[in-house]
Amino acid sequence: MAYAAAKRLGFFEWLMRKELKMKLKEAAALYIADKRTKRRANTVEGYMSALRCHVLPRWGEVELEDIDPSDIQ
Repeated sequence: MAYAAAKRLGFFEWLMRKELKMKLKEAAALYIADKRTKRRANTVEGYMSALRCHVLPRWGEVELEDIDPSDIQ
């Protein structure tokens, strides 16, 4: 479920353009801030809900560089 939610958000593609020396929850906060400038409020709320429910509980405290695609598929 976490993989599908993150993929739907375009989160992985966005992460590849960012510095990987941070925890996923920090990257998620930057991602949401970026999306707030480009998307409607309701859309961003949906993104936040998907992150909060499906991604952050498992991956929020993990360093980005420690996450391998095989870990989440």
